[in-house]
Amino acid sequence: MSHSYCLRTAMILGLCCLGSLAMAGQQPTPQERLAQELLRVMRPLGLGEGRLEGDGGAFLVDAAGEAEFLVIGESHGNAETPALTAALLPALAPSGYDVLALELGPITTQMLVAEARDGGEAALRAVHERHPFTTGFLNWREERELFAVALDQGWQIWGVDQEFMGGDRLLERLAALAGDDTARAEVQNA
Repeated sequence: MSHSYCLRTAMILGLCCLGSLAMAGQQPTPQERLAQELLRVMRPLGLGEGRLEGDGGAFLVDAAGEAEFLVIGESHGNAETPALTAALLPALAPSGYDVLALELGPITTQMLVAEARDGGEAALRAVHERHPFTTGFLNWREERELFAVALDQGWQIWGVDQEFMGGDRLLERLAALAGDDTARAEVQNA
């Protein structure tokens, strides 16, 4: 299954805009000039069976190989971003990439790495079910699968975001670290 629907749609819309310009014989608007330029530089990118496809995939890997790091920004809750990221992992490893930084708290990430090393995506799902609201964006299956794939491929996973305040996993950890019964009671009452 290919995830290049958005790119194909953008290309079709851009071609329609250019076609309407030619038919009308008018000067292009700024939006139409932008669409024309995007069509000129656009490179097809697709995902098929977990692999990058098209000239856009090769371009992305080559450009990332020349860079110090690659940032992938997205709105959470879509399947395409984790799928793209998972496909990039083996393609970027030969260029020296070995860390996947995620929008998770560092303490939670350490705990999740330990859980996932033993049980993969199913273990991450179980943690989320036991302790909702503590696993950041790993409440979505695709995000959990990316996490597990990265670990399976030997990537380090860094949590570079805040910890969820009052997260059950953190409270359990704080209770275990508490120096006395009074401190443990404070944690349990939080």
